[in-house]
Amino acid sequence: MLDLACLHGHAECVETLLLQGDDILVHDSTTRRTPLHSAAMNGHTECLRLLMETAEDSNIVDCTDVYERTPLMMAVANGHVDTVLYLIANGAIVNAKDSQGRTALHRGAANGHEECVDALLHNGADVTVRDHRGRMPAYLAATCGQVCILSNLLAMGPSSSKSEDHLGYTPLHIACYNGQDNCVETILEQEKITELSGNPFSPLHCAV
Repeated sequence: MLDLACLHGHAECVETLLLQGDDILVHDSTTRRTPLHSAAMNGHTECLRLLMETAEDSNIVDCTDVYERTPLMMAVANGHVDTVLYLIANGAIVNAKDSQGRTALHRGAANGHEECVDALLHNGADVTVRDHRGRMPAYLAATCGQVCILSNLLAMGPSSSKSEDHLGYTPLHIACYNGQDNCVETILEQEKITELSGNPFSPLHCAV
């Protein structure tokens, strides 16, 4: 019941259940999602506050589900900047990785949540961290056509040509492949593209 109350943002019900001694770290049977994940994914910051104030261990803020996703990752993925800021203020690990090696910044970059990305960057998010396929957040921004975020990430981190994944593809390759014209233009405006190593296909091949 606590998980459902948090999922739907019923703060009074959450408070009542906590007073009755409900387990904050109860997991659902499918993804092992906790009430903190449920509150974070829907931006119910008041429910999160009640959970955090009741918890005996502040490290609960970084509890994980079966995919090693934290509440912060869920909040960023759904664009809830107030919740993101609350979690960071309460000690959430900004650069935590899930089972695929992705951080909250990877999610914000892919989904286009600029305010969340800004909050992460202002609180120590690493723009160079790679997932298990070698992809930095800028790569996902280019994949999904998130132009403003891509521009900011490239300005803060390595150039597109130095952001190759494990197959040798760069953000420019993937932007060309997916037809993300604005991202291609952004990369070319910010960088002087020289010979790309690591992959037999050029961005031109990918565009064709």
